[in-house]
Amino acid sequence: MAIVRKPLLSVENLSLSLHGVEILSSINFHIDGGQILALTGPSGSGKSLTALSIAMLHPPDAILRGRIIFDGREMQKLSEKELCSLRGVDISYVFQEPMACFNPSITIGRQVLECMSIHGRCLSKREMRSGVLYWFRELQIPDHERVYCSYPHELSGGMLQRAMLAMALINGPKLLIADEATSALDEKSCHVAICQLLQLQRRLGFAVLFITHDLPLAENIADRIAVIDRGKIVSIDGTNGHGRGI
Repeated sequence: MAIVRKPLLSVENLSLSLHGVEILSSINFHIDGGQILALTGPSGSGKSLTALSIAMLHPPDAILRGRIIFDGREMQKLSEKELCSLRGVDISYVFQEPMACFNPSITIGRQVLECMSIHGRCLSKREMRSGVLYWFRELQIPDHERVYCSYPHELSGGMLQRAMLAMALINGPKLLIADEATSALDEKSCHVAICQLLQLQRRLGFAVLFITHDLPLAENIADRIAVIDRGKIVSIDGTNGHGRGI
């Protein structure tokens, strides 16, 4: 008898209305464990709002309908405490503007370290510091001791992007949501960031929801592509084995 595996994430008939206006309409897709799904479409099509809704981070006055099932749990039925235990651990985000995600008055190392401690890691401060530096080395951050002690304004956009990826991966997520994570980088930094992400994804096996307006990039790195336009999924296709080509 064949074993039927359930997807890691299922989005079923997701609709979202804000102030009486329907922004998302009947969104359906799934992501299997270890799979990369690219969600692509023009600016304003609903990509980011779909991603935020997955972790129940949509606007508080929005009306959400449909089902979001992550790792067997229906997200809408979880308490805020349960949701907080998922975010940053089982579900992690990498956003477009890394500078906006870091507190300018706190060093990079301390902020990544706090991401570990806030989620209840039973480690000493020395062990957590070693863990942060380990991920800095994994992401090929040069002079990682200096970066650990640096403030956000002292680092380049590409370096901040790597630090943000370290923060997203340090708690071992099952799903990484990358929301236009490379669009603010120059071509060389973008290529480096994508290569590092794919190498880690292959080795660690986490799933990725990769949000981008860049269709050629999506075709190059994803197992499947969902195209969204005006709040609706208009197509979902495989990449015919051509994904992950960088």
